[in-house]
Amino acid sequence: VSSVINRRDNIVKATGSANLVINKRGVLHAYNTDYAGIAATIEDKLKCDIHGAEVAILGSGGSARTVFYYLASKRTASVTVYHRSREREKAFSAWAQGARRHTHYESQMLDNASSINTGCDLCINCTPIALSKLIGSTAVSQLTRMFELRYADTNFKRRIHVDGKYMLAVQAANNFRIM
Repeated sequence: VSSVINRRDNIVKATGSANLVINKRGVLHAYNTDYAGIAATIEDKLKCDIHGAEVAILGSGGSARTVFYYLASKRTASVTVYHRSREREKAFSAWAQGARRHTHYESQMLDNASSINTGCDLCINCTPIALSKLIGSTAVSQLTRMFELRYADTNFKRRIHVDGKYMLAVQAANNFRIM
């Protein structure tokens, strides 16, 4: 988040990621309402109790930081983050060391997609690329719960899959409340 921001909510302070900036009489306020959308999607739509769960996150940008922060705050047992570049991996790993609390953190490169833990309790895609294109249809067919922050419809038969539309709706409602 830019140094021009005067005020940050607690999630922005913790993650460095904001999705709403409001100018209030010349003072810039940054908010992260993705956190509420992520929490509502996992808890209400996926009905997933992530306390003690094993989770895979694909991507390591701002939304992935928010997802990781949420998971760590709920005491997820372990989170493996799959990165698209070594630079992102280094930056995310340095940040995650301070944010992980009681959660075990592991780092992998996304180009080694065959190493994805298909037995994980939840796989969260924080990239703009479809999960099936990132890890392949064989790996996707072995996953039981998937949450893609992207908004495109994907039909996975016999699996629990949620795209980012619900998250976006919750996030938008929170944005309007703040404004």
